Amino acid sequence: MRRICLYLLVLTVFGSSLAPFGLAQESSDHKAPAIASTVPMSGFRAEFLEGIAYYEQRYTRLAEAMPAD
Repeated sequence: MRRICLYLLVLTVFGSSLAPFGLAQESSDHKAPAIASTVPMSGFRAEFLEGIAYYEQRYTRLAEAMPAD
């Protein structure tokens, strides 16, 4: 279980670090489709993305709760 949590954490950090680069490459002429239309509502991918979002929220709350020291 710890290994899965670690993989999800690494994937979340890696994915969030690449997000600004993907947005910077888009031009104003080409509009990307809405995210809601591309995310499946059921199936393995939907469950996987839901799990990642859950752990991302948990780690974000944990990081915000920790003192800066």
